[in-house]
Amino acid sequence: MTKKKFAELELSLLHLQQNVEIPETHLIIHPVIQKAVEQAQSKGARPSINDIPPKLLSDSTFLNTLHSHVNQWIKSIQAVTKLSRDVSSGTASQEVNFWLSLERALEGIEAQLRSEDVLMIMDCLRNAKRYHATVSFIADTGLKEATDVGVFNVFTRTGFRELTFDPPQCTNTTS
Repeated sequence: MTKKKFAELELSLLHLQQNVEIPETHLIIHPVIQKAVEQAQSKGARPSINDIPPKLLSDSTFLNTLHSHVNQWIKSIQAVTKLSRDVSSGTASQEVNFWLSLERALEGIEAQLRSEDVLMIMDCLRNAKRYHATVSFIADTGLKEATDVGVFNVFTRTGFRELTFDPPQCTNTTS
């Protein structure tokens, strides 16, 4: 009985080692940007850099902080986009779950990048002619290449469905 329990525990630990966790990515937004976006939205207006005090738009400390945040975004996004999985280890189910989790994480990142806060930060940096932070942003993150994983997920949603075993759908063919 004890050997059986140890074997089950060992198998469970092996499965845990083979599951790859996808880190959650939360982009840092400067409080001034957050406040400007919230105020514009409360008025029913689209946020723009005109909502930021003009003095801040030329303040190098403020702009350096925004640039630093963008660099941190790139690193945290790369932590997700550079994930890979060793297909020779684990089960088919773990493989499918990895790719589906990765796709959800990438969709979450893309949603954050489309947010008014992020767009305003990029506008502030463009306005200050900090093109290095804005021009190569998507290329630096590896997001474009990583979102191509969606093509694979079309197969996982359709192809693997036929491969899964669903006991309620099974019928007794010997009767």
